[in-house]
Amino acid sequence: MPPNKDIPNFSVTVEELRIVMGILLISGYHRLPSRNHCWSLKADLMVDIVGRAIPRNRFDEILRFLHVANSQRLGPNDRMGKLRPMMDHLQDLFQKAYIPE
Repeated sequence: MPPNKDIPNFSVTVEELRIVMGILLISGYHRLPSRNHCWSLKADLMVDIVGRAIPRNRFDEILRFLHVANSQRLGPNDRMGKLRPMMDHLQDLFQKAYIPE
């Protein structure tokens, strides 16, 4: 990723992006009061695999600068508009990879 004007030396690795995407997937089915609870030290809230994968502050920093759509071109009624390009791309990949018998 190119440097960001707010954090001039901001960079992210492919591995960090994979971890962030994995955490987003986990948080989609493992519902907690907030995503930050994944890093909680309380046994009934923490998600150990998330806490060991990446520090919460680093996750938040990457998520802050992660954009997959042009905000100026979003449809007014598309609630998933910011994720639509990535969702469409993944759907295409999944359809090519899965061939039902």
